[in-house]
Amino acid sequence: MICPFVQSRLSAYLDSELGGQEMLRVQSHLRECPACAAEIEELRALKRMMASMADPSEPPIGFEEKLLQQIATPQPCRGAPGLPWGRMIAVTGVAAALTWLAMSITLAGKPASDPTPTSVAFEVKRDQAFMSGADSFGGSNVMTVGLGGR
Repeated sequence: MICPFVQSRLSAYLDSELGGQEMLRVQSHLRECPACAAEIEELRALKRMMASMADPSEPPIGFEEKLLQQIATPQPCRGAPGLPWGRMIAVTGVAAALTWLAMSITLAGKPASDPTPTSVAFEVKRDQAFMSGADSFGGSNVMTVGLGGR
């Protein structure tokens, strides 16, 4: 099993959203691959951090009144007096033009690269397999549970 394939499923693995066989194979790979094991631990830490954050759905008490007061109160101009804004704008424009010229000269002789790397094709196939319900490992997506004694 290759790491990019497993890494693309780590979030679903953490959320127990994979099929039984796929879950076991990812779990087996995690025991053997230190890089993927480190990545799953980072995802777990991120999940814990996100769970501990406060719910941002409600603004603090008095927020609306403070906001309306700030909107209604005219603010003084924050620009420092005496700055040569015209000169700064001109220098910025010249710098932008020189950067554009240098980049166009540098890129003029280079052939265009292939816009679709092979990883995109892999991801498209993976997404199509997921949408069709196919198990990438050739098994079934249906997880069967024994009923003990039958």
